Amino acid sequence: MKPIILAAHAKDRMKARGVNLAQIRVAIEEPHTRMPAYPRPRQRVMRDFGRNCLDVIYYDNRSHYYVVSVMWLKAEDRFKG
Repeated sequence: MKPIILAAHAKDRMKARGVNLAQIRVAIEEPHTRMPAYPRPRQRVMRDFGRNCLDVIYYDNRSHYYVVSVMWLKAEDRFKG
């Protein structure tokens, strides 16, 4: 299991939006959708958690995941690029 390193921005967003590290790990490792994010090589994943969909922007390094930002999406924004 790779460690997750959080950017300061991601930490702030987690606190403001009520996201925990376990939810981020599930979104990264078992996403419902995955797409490239810019600037590359960032990745964007989305994972449903009941009525909520978590959107995570991160880098996948060999030794760890580096999370840039996280947010909950509105229903109409789910799985859109």
